[in-house]
Amino acid sequence: MGGAPGKSAYSILKSIEDKYDIRQSTLKLNARVLRRLGLIDFGKGMNAKITGSGKVVLSAIKCKMEAEYGK
Repeated sequence: MGGAPGKSAYSILKSIEDKYDIRQSTLKLNARVLRRLGLIDFGKGMNAKITGSGKVVLSAIKCKMEAEYGK
């Protein structure tokens, strides 16, 4: 997904779990929701990626955060 080219969804979620102490089940559930919304794409035998729509949403979130909190 973002910033992790060539990685499986599992390895990305495992990294997030380890770094932020968030349960793997919670991360998997939310990853499936994001995939259903068309914001990320992943599956068996493929690397995880942010879709075009996901990039638009991510950009909007970044702009909003920069406006509220600065860079």
